[in-house]
Amino acid sequence: MKVALIGNMNNSFFSLTRYLRDRGIDARLLLLKNEHPHFHPSHDTFDLSYQNYTGQLGWGDLQSFFKISQRRIQDDLEEYDFIIGCNSVPAFLHKINRRIDLFLPYGGDFFELPFLPTYLRNPLKKLKYYLQYNKFHKAQRKGMQEAWIINKENIMPFSKKMEKKLNLPNNNFYFSQPAVYNTIYSLDRIKHFYNRSAWYHEFKKIRDDFNIVIFNHSRHIWKTNIGEHSFKGNDVLIRGVNKFVKEYPDIKVCLILFEYGPDVDASKILINGLEIEENVRWFPLMSRKEILIGLSLSDLGTGQFSFGAIVCGTILETLAIGKPLLHYKDLTLSGLKGLFDYPYIQVRTENDICGALHDYYQNPLKYQEMGREGGRWYDNNYARKCVDKYVQLIEAKRDGHFPQIIEQWKQEKETRNQ
Repeated sequence: MKVALIGNMNNSFFSLTRYLRDRGIDARLLLLKNEHPHFHPSHDTFDLSYQNYTGQLGWGDLQSFFKISQRRIQDDLEEYDFIIGCNSVPAFLHKINRRIDLFLPYGGDFFELPFLPTYLRNPLKKLKYYLQYNKFHKAQRKGMQEAWIINKENIMPFSKKMEKKLNLPNNNFYFSQPAVYNTIYSLDRIKHFYNRSAWYHEFKKIRDDFNIVIFNHSRHIWKTNIGEHSFKGNDVLIRGVNKFVKEYPDIKVCLILFEYGPDVDASKILINGLEIEENVRWFPLMSRKEILIGLSLSDLGTGQFSFGAIVCGTILETLAIGKPLLHYKDLTLSGLKGLFDYPYIQVRTENDICGALHDYYQNPLKYQEMGREGGRWYDNNYARKCVDKYVQLIEAKRDGHFPQIIEQWKQEKETRNQ
């Protein structure tokens, strides 16, 4: 039984591939033509063993959908019995009349790729785009509708609306994905890689120079409207640090930020206006392996402070590495036990953040234990129980009862929602 994981947005499939291989499954990571360079596997590991089970495809982007032949796609995937995909994979599999076994969307592939882009305002440009590219967007929709399973249950209102708009069958579940390979990225294990890190000494100097180090590696999206569910609330965090600096000038605090996202300049202007440049350290866009080195040397990690996301990459990275998490979660949104009941510090406003930082300074041991608890939570619920679901599906297809396990999951979901 050979398994292909196609795409590597946010490095997530590379993590899942390693977990599956650790379980004895012959899993390979196949990279699409249009992967972001910093999501290459080399940016998420300190060794080269990934080369033994990673391949490069010649398709995946919009243009290649029209240029690549069906035969080429079929040849690339012929040896695989089970396909897990994200991004444009549903469109390419629909092109060869093959159902994707598990569609694991990251966001834009679920909310944007199935539709014509909304930024086209000029009627002539819209018509030209429609005539040229609508076949791709239609194939993405069809491929999603044909998927055996979609790993994205109705956990948020906008998901429900989108599923209805896409006319998806009742085959969407939520068992998330183990986004961080904590076999190497736990607080105890990552220390072995300090001497192989290109940025360790810069992060260590910050650690030595400040009483409190806050690590925020989210994209800077708080001013530019690219979608209501994309906002990270970076400005709220910056203002919270500013309030703390002004109220407790004797406590040396540093906020680590990254030049990543459309509002980096806006964040720098805000910081300069608040006159807290000495309390902020900027780093360039960076590999995940280096980001986690820096996070391991910090006191607090961060999620986001805007619409109340239940889970995201920065949340899971902070939890996996065993650091206390500053985050705002909308408690009115539904969530599944074991996937969203992680330990964290609920903060939404600059006053909340200021108060949390002061409490950390007074009670560091309490929060350090919260971080360790978060690490144990991630290991149990994501590195183990979450991976169990993928193994269960793969083995069900191997043993010839894949449709039956899907029906069983549907019944369990209906029972749970009653």
